[in-house]
Amino acid sequence: MIDSILSVYYNDKVTQQIYRAQSEHRLKLIDFWGIKEGDRVLEIGCGQGDTTVALAAAVGEKGFVHGLDVADENYGMPETIGKARKRILNSQLGNRIRMTFDCNIINDDIVFEDDEFDVAVLSHCLWYFPDYEVLEKILRKVKKYAKRVCIAEWNPLITNTNQLYHLHAAQIQSICESFYENSDSNILTMFYPNDIKTAVVSAGYRITDTASIYSEDVYDAKWEVDMTLTAYRRKISQSENMPDRLKELLLSQIQVLREAKEIRPMASYVINAARCDE
Repeated sequence: MIDSILSVYYNDKVTQQIYRAQSEHRLKLIDFWGIKEGDRVLEIGCGQGDTTVALAAAVGEKGFVHGLDVADENYGMPETIGKARKRILNSQLGNRIRMTFDCNIINDDIVFEDDEFDVAVLSHCLWYFPDYEVLEKILRKVKKYAKRVCIAEWNPLITNTNQLYHLHAAQIQSICESFYENSDSNILTMFYPNDIKTAVVSAGYRITDTASIYSEDVYDAKWEVDMTLTAYRRKISQSENMPDRLKELLLSQIQVLREAKEIRPMASYVINAARCDE
């Protein structure tokens, strides 16, 4: 299965190394969720399609994955999500995938048939949401379209000191972005496991299983640290509403990131949940 996934990506050594690690992590999530061949999957927050591709490999030729994202096709770097979609749809998995951008699932004009999908997936996209209310609205909306919901997000309850750098980078970004009204940052709201469980139950699901899944080789921690070092000293300094003492604190944390030597990712907090009428 991993070979069919990697065939979607550019065939240079570095890219293949990166996306082997990223894809193996996604396959761990999919295995825990119990997504099987022939399933129809609605994926919220598909982005550049890393989980979309892994899902497509898992559901096989008889399955289908429809990924949605609120961003437009020009969002993303170094590859936009529009270019990623073109690459994915032209691959050997493309005939079982649809990716729709500039699409907010909670809008009234976004409608699917009742139970059109076997499962709805939110994979490492929750921290992009502006607040808790949006998460709960999404969960309530997709409940009509899929009997199960499967969620994965980074778990800030770290178990290894080398995960602190990933945690600090996420905290710096989310705190800074709370002072900007409009933001396309990677991290807007850091949901903790209890936040996610509360939203799932409040939206009308029963949680059937949870787990912590750790993949040491994924690159997300390094990417978030690099993003924070590259962009956030300027963003913090330029913020007009942030108190000076908070600026000083965040800038000192950025200095800690500069000195990081061994950066490890947080584990993923993972949920399986079923609609309460099931």
